[in-house]
Amino acid sequence: WYTVGPKDVFPEEFGHFLLGDRRVRKAFLGKHRDLLEYEFWQERKDRIGHGHIEDIFPYSEAVRFTNRFIKKQ
Repeated sequence: WYTVGPKDVFPEEFGHFLLGDRRVRKAFLGKHRDLLEYEFWQERKDRIGHGHIEDIFPYSEAVRFTNRFIKKQ
């Protein structure tokens, strides 16, 4: 019942497809509920359109692979 194109994405529908496990859903919604909202993705698109590219890291700097094997001096 959606009229969609090959590049259309509906973030508000992600939860239905990606969060079937009750435990995963609870954890995800507790930390990242905004990723399921249209406004979040529209804002990112607008920012990119204005030339602002963000780096988004899933882990703190202390536990990233790039720093894992570097010896502190």
